[in-house]
Amino acid sequence: MSQNNPLILFMLLPETSAYNASFTLARRLREQGYRILYGGPERFEEHVQAQGFDYERLEVPEPEFIKTPEGQPEPGAIGRWRRTRKVIRYYRRELRALLERSVARFAEIDPALVLFDPLIWPYAELPLRSGVPMISFSTTLAAYFNLQVPPVFSDIPAGDPERWQVRLRNLFAWSRCILKARFNLFMYEKLFPLFYALPPQASGVKRIRQLGGILRWGEYGPRLIVPELVVAPRELDFPQLVASNDRTYIGACVDTARSDGEFDWSDLDRSKPLVYCSLGTYSEWFRNGRGLFVSVIEALRQHENLQAIVQVGNVADIESFGELPERIRLVKKVPQLEVLERADIFITHAGFSSTREACYFGVPVIAFPYCNDGLGNAARLVHHGMGVRGDFTKVTSAMVLDLLKEVQGEQYSAAAKRMQVHFRQQADCLAGLEFIERFLSAECNLGSVERKVWGTHFHQKHSV
Repeated sequence: MSQNNPLILFMLLPETSAYNASFTLARRLREQGYRILYGGPERFEEHVQAQGFDYERLEVPEPEFIKTPEGQPEPGAIGRWRRTRKVIRYYRRELRALLERSVARFAEIDPALVLFDPLIWPYAELPLRSGVPMISFSTTLAAYFNLQVPPVFSDIPAGDPERWQVRLRNLFAWSRCILKARFNLFMYEKLFPLFYALPPQASGVKRIRQLGGILRWGEYGPRLIVPELVVAPRELDFPQLVASNDRTYIGACVDTARSDGEFDWSDLDRSKPLVYCSLGTYSEWFRNGRGLFVSVIEALRQHENLQAIVQVGNVADIESFGELPERIRLVKKVPQLEVLERADIFITHAGFSSTREACYFGVPVIAFPYCNDGLGNAARLVHHGMGVRGDFTKVTSAMVLDLLKEVQGEQYSAAAKRMQVHFRQQADCLAGLEFIERFLSAECNLGSVERKVWGTHFHQKHSV
């Protein structure tokens, strides 16, 4: 591909699910002649390159002194305090140096556009300083304060926003989220450094605003206001949010062409319904994660007509669950798309990637959301009738049995198939491609000063 073709740079949340959500759009853009480059931590380089895209590392290397040398005793409280202080000072210095190197690198590669995950808002300083236009590439359904709907960090169902009781309920839910986000940022920037006898961190919000960025508060904290693409069809979201925001829903963003390995199906019976259970990439972080797997396995023992694949990840060793019937297979990792294509029921934490993939394959869901946007994703699945919800912290085998019985009802399968139609019709992310091309075409007609304010105006005029 010619080096004269416009370059689009993806800067995403450092999670596998965020990268996976981008690949369909990246392929469409490449087909149209755009050069594609990803920038991020080293640990995602191999995964991105396996999909056929170039990757450039943007990270500070971990210092050797962050860990105790092998064979030496762990330091005491004072020693750990000193080491943590040294680590903070190291990252402050090296992150600033990385930023300066990256600004110089931006000038070399000259990207036409940055697709930027709003959850990593402090790093917007890089494209803002470089004068490169940005489009928000949102890999969650998070938004900013909006009385029409509850925050995605809430399990509150959507209601009629014309009713004052609904708006008041939403106000309280949003207030809790934003106060918590403000407090966490204050602790990180101001109080946490003081504990380690360091000066407070410079205000990231102030820095972004000094560079011309516009921020509003949302569930995850400050949110940069630029044209926004959401990696889902609009039909998945609450209709009240779709009607009251100005963002563009670009389609399924489920990359069925991605390479995730293969699965051995030899011991599974195609004639029996298949239950797939997974708590995602970070399952070991969830309190009671092992308890949930135990409850699911015990419930499945009593359902002889069901077979199951349970991805336990790093929660526990497979052997710790004891001897199981052959129809219940425990694994550490599976190619999820391949498994969901055959699954009849999906037991999940309702992460956004898993939620979209369940919709793409039309699989009814039993959701056990743990925190953050899993709560709102589960609320949307229940709202659309394609799933039921359990309590992660209080799960029992009896609860799982009841949910398995309920979700096998015909109405859940029918609702999942209806949602699948929307996802399959929007599988090519054409809305995202068209939006980007309109945006870049408009950008060509603007001066540098106009670009600072153009993003919001363009978004309001052209969002789908």
